[in-house]
Amino acid sequence: MTHRHDATPAGTPPGAGLRTHGYQPEIDGLRALAVLPVIFYHAGFGFPGGYVGVDVFFVISGYLITRLILAELDAGGFRLLNFWERRVRRLFPALAVVVLVTLAAGYFLLLPADYDSLAESALAQVLLVSNIHFWREIDYFAGPAELKPLLHTWSLAVEEQFYLIFPFLLAACAKFNRWPLKNLLGGLFGVSLLLSIWGSYANPAATFYLLPTRAWELLAGAGLSIMPAVANLHRRRMEWLGWLGLACVLTSVFCYGADTRFPGASALLPCLGACLIIHSNRGQITRVGRLLAWKPVVFIGMISYSLYLWHWPLLALLRYSFGGNLSLETRVLAVASSLLAASLTWKFVETPFRRRSWGSMRRVFVSAGAVTVLVMGTALAIRAAGGWPSRFSGNVIRLVTGNEIPKRFRGEGTIPLGVAPTQPREPSFLLWGDSHAQAIGELIDRLAIERGVSGYIAMKKAATPVVGTWRPNKGRSAVAWNQSVVDFVREKKIKHVILASRWSINIDGRPDGSTASLIVDESTPEASPAASQEVFRRGLLRTIAGLTDAGCRVWIMGQVPQQPDDVPMLLARSAHFQWHGQVVGTSLVQHRENQRNVARILAGMEGVRILEPARYCFDEQGRSLITGDGRSYYFDDNHLSAFGAERLLRSMFEPVFSEIERDSHSTAGSIKPTE
Repeated sequence: MTHRHDATPAGTPPGAGLRTHGYQPEIDGLRALAVLPVIFYHAGFGFPGGYVGVDVFFVISGYLITRLILAELDAGGFRLLNFWERRVRRLFPALAVVVLVTLAAGYFLLLPADYDSLAESALAQVLLVSNIHFWREIDYFAGPAELKPLLHTWSLAVEEQFYLIFPFLLAACAKFNRWPLKNLLGGLFGVSLLLSIWGSYANPAATFYLLPTRAWELLAGAGLSIMPAVANLHRRRMEWLGWLGLACVLTSVFCYGADTRFPGASALLPCLGACLIIHSNRGQITRVGRLLAWKPVVFIGMISYSLYLWHWPLLALLRYSFGGNLSLETRVLAVASSLLAASLTWKFVETPFRRRSWGSMRRVFVSAGAVTVLVMGTALAIRAAGGWPSRFSGNVIRLVTGNEIPKRFRGEGTIPLGVAPTQPREPSFLLWGDSHAQAIGELIDRLAIERGVSGYIAMKKAATPVVGTWRPNKGRSAVAWNQSVVDFVREKKIKHVILASRWSINIDGRPDGSTASLIVDESTPEASPAASQEVFRRGLLRTIAGLTDAGCRVWIMGQVPQQPDDVPMLLARSAHFQWHGQVVGTSLVQHRENQRNVARILAGMEGVRILEPARYCFDEQGRSLITGDGRSYYFDDNHLSAFGAERLLRSMFEPVFSEIERDSHSTAGSIKPTE
């Protein structure tokens, strides 16, 4: 997101057309075309690809800012301090207001951990690294993205990082003719685009959030600014280009979705559309341009920056306070409130601060520095106080504390469980899996100690324990890891192996519709639900065969129920806000539907024993058990807490460890102790 462009600057680059440097209302209209799909997408109004509006904004920003800098360079009046002063005037005041209001609202609404997280994201925002912050935060155990009130500031950070570097490149090229600049922009564009396409497969999260894989979108607009405008001679061609551009943007808005690999090559379509709309209206305004220049549309474009800033915190805080599934009326109210807040912010904050009459450059930077210190001081105080838990009752705090995976089981690798062997015998068992194995690690350790047996846990997040498979977005490290576990079993002569994983997302995708977690193998390098189900079946057969050949008995633990929301947060918010009615989890019917494909594949596995958590995780009415004794059985929406694992799964694992104990003692009786 960026500011409304200025009136005609001095200087005109070669080949410029009639409207190249005057105010172009259709660009404000294009901003409206970008911001409304973003808001409707976030509000759940049926715009599945509405997120591409951010990419359209990047193109607009690159075009307008580059045009302005080049005009000033041509006139000999470009100064970096003046440039950054304009950026501060146009972006900082509204952003500061939104961040401070969000921090204030968080005091009354957010639980300690979430308030601490909000303060951390506010710090990242003022340091212009919120994109890096959210990229690093979004891992396997991160909370729901839709509940992070400042998540949307990642796009502002991308822009500001770009404009900390880009003006220097333009200034360095100023002394040369335009052709070196074209070569430079073209080269940077190509490198960034190729990196984005590659990264959309190799590391989608980094590709989405980081500047190197987003810079090409800004550079597309920058390159457009140095192209000559086309006059009346090609008006019919420009008309068609305008409609084609509009079609490109709308097609991506309505045809993309959660499973679209993005940005990468998919981002080309909305960016191309934005470029075509801008370029087709540079000579004379087209029909599409006049449509976008309609006054109500232009007004939305003029307030689009403030509208973008306000809409997400309002939606996030409402979801936080009333539960994730907001009613249609509430979402409509949130969008209407965003429009009102944006209008007021544009009139009383954005517009006054943009005027030169407001103050000198020194006053601008001093004021911005003072507000930055205020934001940082507030955020640091919140973090130092641990999110100020004293705001809440003990019952609420108890629901959200102590649920996390014990520190011992948060890493990756192989660590011992149970008792230390007193005789030179092999360990009795291995628990092998992803974070779902980590979540039950403490229970398994306790049972092993009680039975007097020793074993190991082999754990690696996001690596399902199926030989020869991997997730494309995580790289192939899981292949070597899983094979090393099988080798470890052979080496240690382990007799019992328990497999635990979040099986369903490897073959069906995530509950939000994302397919990034689907697994592949050498025979099927392209992921799809149907293909990944076959990959899972083949890989599981290989895994069982390898373990059986090593003399193991194989136990496969089914998946614990996937809940629709983060359980401890939902319980605590329900208690704090005094929601009416009991907080309920998923139903047994829904759980069986979620696990239908997993159950079908597991049923076809011979020579293994299936442990079914559903028998222990639902009551007689088929309602999911999620809490007891004022504590949560989960630490998010799909991992059991240590307390929950103990309460729900102990009776499932006790017969397993009775058998492991018998085998261990019978083996021990045949081994003579060493002197």
